[in-house]
Amino acid sequence: MQWRDTLWWFCYFGAAIWLQRFFPGIDAFAPGLLLFLQEGKWRQAALFTLLAILVQEGSGTVPFGFSIAWYALVVFFFSVGCWFFVADNRFFIFLIAIALGALRGALGIGIYGLMDLLPPLDRVVREAVYQGLCICLLWFVFHLFRNRFVNAHRL
Repeated sequence: MQWRDTLWWFCYFGAAIWLQRFFPGIDAFAPGLLLFLQEGKWRQAALFTLLAILVQEGSGTVPFGFSIAWYALVVFFFSVGCWFFVADNRFFIFLIAIALGALRGALGIGIYGLMDLLPPLDRVVREAVYQGLCICLLWFVFHLFRNRFVNAHRL
């Protein structure tokens, strides 16, 4: 079963890169990170996050440091959310997606502020909304495929 899990994550990583190519401004790695965290695979989540940061920072699509702060906040919000909700609940994913979408917008405004630039508010808000929708949709789709392909435990 280990090889199926590894193959699935390689395919997920490739699909995330492909999705980000066609939908700039969204992060398709965050739903995968949430899947790792829900399964309690913290070491694998750390490796996945490191690779995602290298892709994000290396591609130059976000200002330097944005992806590091973003993934740290994803893990933080997930951890705090687990104090109040059960992590394997779909409603929890919906709430965290909304929160992370808003957080992505706030982080974008903050990063632009650090660079002494006026952020394009319409773009920041649009990307925040798309990110929240993306997390909900991609988590559901990838969670469904993961359970069928890897035969992982039902979350």
